[in-house]
Amino acid sequence: MQNNSFTSNSKWVVVQVGVGIVLAIVVLNIALHYAMKNLDTNGASASGLDSRQATDVLFIGDSRTNQGIDPRVFEEASGRQFTALNLGRPGMQAPMFYFLTRDYLENSPTHPKAIVVNISFYLLGGRQWFEDIYLAYYHPQFWQVTDALDTQLINTDEALSWYFGTRIPMLRYRKRVAGLIDSFSEDPTRAVFREHARNSLIANLARDEKNKGYLSRGVSAISGVSESEFASYRVGIDNGYSVYTDYLKRFFDLAARYRIHVIVYAFPWPLQAKAAPNFQEVLAHYDNKIKSIADGNPYVHFVEHDFYWNEKYFVDPLHLNQQGAEVLSRRALGWVRPYIAAK
Repeated sequence: MQNNSFTSNSKWVVVQVGVGIVLAIVVLNIALHYAMKNLDTNGASASGLDSRQATDVLFIGDSRTNQGIDPRVFEEASGRQFTALNLGRPGMQAPMFYFLTRDYLENSPTHPKAIVVNISFYLLGGRQWFEDIYLAYYHPQFWQVTDALDTQLINTDEALSWYFGTRIPMLRYRKRVAGLIDSFSEDPTRAVFREHARNSLIANLARDEKNKGYLSRGVSAISGVSESEFASYRVGIDNGYSVYTDYLKRFFDLAARYRIHVIVYAFPWPLQAKAAPNFQEVLAHYDNKIKSIADGNPYVHFVEHDFYWNEKYFVDPLHLNQQGAEVLSRRALGWVRPYIAAK
């Protein structure tokens, strides 16, 4: 009898311990989710990518688009005739163009009339951005994971981590927490306030729906940019990444199925880039490559424009400041107006 009582009590203790562990994990995940909202900019960058907001024009691209085209300026320039939404985000590559656009088109109540896209050639290869932001922070739909598996964009371990890891804060933020611990080791108090102040500003701007996906880089401008800033670019970045090319074609074909015009434009560069050795040749090479991928698609249009701009429009050699973003946003209206009006 005593043995039965002891066994029963032991089982009850095990159950209590198990429940306690589960509750502790749940509480820790909830606390981590709220604590990291203003301490992690990558998570903020991925926010809003599941937007279902109806729009006439969709902007897609990497951080240059995210921080370089202001939908509010675009809409104002159109006399509020058209609406716009910016789904560009840092490090966005061709697979995410396809995943995000398809998800948007399949779930939005209406479809855009035009998609304006910047395809930065230096993102036609490499995986660092894809792994650090999208595999770590973007919550994929099940079909996106299986599609990425089918094309061998990711392996099975990455697929499991992508689907489940991005939904569990303890897994989602493990690398960021480790980095914060290192930065806090020297001066914890100062580091906490510094990280919170810097990241909370970016996070709040990124999540503010009034910005419509746009993140302003402010009004400061670079000066004295050297040609050497652009000398490291070479042909061959895309070698070994044909899967990105395949996704880019699928992105173009997807838009065509919905009869949506895609306007491809070259993002502005500082004037000094024009004189950098081989830079124009590299741009021309990848411009021709992208055109060959879209060849025969009547819904894909390539914009010819002067994309070497005065340095006063740039906050750094890659990104526009607010003044530059306003110029580009108004210019984009001229590119899409013929296709919007014709539909």
